[in-house]
Amino acid sequence: MRVEGPGMPGLLREVPGFGVFEVEEGAGYDWTIRMTDEAGDATMLEEARRRSSVLHSFDLEIDHSHCCLGRDGESYTVCIWSDLRGSDRLTAVCRPDGTALMSATDNMGWLRFALWMVFTLFATPKGMTPIHASTVVWHGKAVLCLGESGTGKSTHTRLWLDNIEGSRLLNDDSPILCPTAAETMVYGSPWSGKTPCYHNVGAPVAAIVRLSQAPYNKIERLGTIQALGALYPSCPPALAYDSGYTDHVVALLGNVIQHTPIYHLECLPDKDAATLCRDTVFGKV
Repeated sequence: MRVEGPGMPGLLREVPGFGVFEVEEGAGYDWTIRMTDEAGDATMLEEARRRSSVLHSFDLEIDHSHCCLGRDGESYTVCIWSDLRGSDRLTAVCRPDGTALMSATDNMGWLRFALWMVFTLFATPKGMTPIHASTVVWHGKAVLCLGESGTGKSTHTRLWLDNIEGSRLLNDDSPILCPTAAETMVYGSPWSGKTPCYHNVGAPVAAIVRLSQAPYNKIERLGTIQALGALYPSCPPALAYDSGYTDHVVALLGNVIQHTPIYHLECLPDKDAATLCRDTVFGKV
């Protein structure tokens, strides 16, 4: 993905995580985002926003901000605004040809999230998607830990890091899931939540584990329907409000389930939970 416009890529070098993913000028790319502060472009963005049918609106944990995903024909709009910033807003229009126009902003939180939304809108139809997970790599293979916020995803991967020698964290919030014809791959991304963990590498996925809190440790492998139910809630939630994107996500997850075991781990926040997960996925050491 190429981001261009006034001050780019210098501005992105100031955004935590993005510098790791910078490539040499002239490298290939699939999608282009043009940041703009020109008056004519601002008018175009505002008109697109007004024409859009609202698919989903939700709050962000950034300066009392809100985000709206809309659709204008075959294009999608992303708009971010705050109760604290008056009429100031960030608007992006994603076109079906793989180009996006985005208004310039001095709010780094807005910029990070808007780029995540645009990447998601472009990438998902191509068979890859961010997934809300904390991901640990051991012996070259990845285990993704899923769960609702507060379930203990980061706690569980921290238990791996503290107790399972050779494990390392790939991403703590939004790695990129990419199934291929033969296996499921996962990649680091510039988005890692509150944990600064940015690695421009990938790994084959050994397993995906959905966590839930319990007064004991127990793990079981899920069947196809259960596996789909375990994975789907961790995919970008805004996409669920557009039927076309829902089809893309379900098809992608079907490919993941073909190659990857999906587990449910009921657990305590202790060393034994991490060891049980490791031994189930990789075999007892």
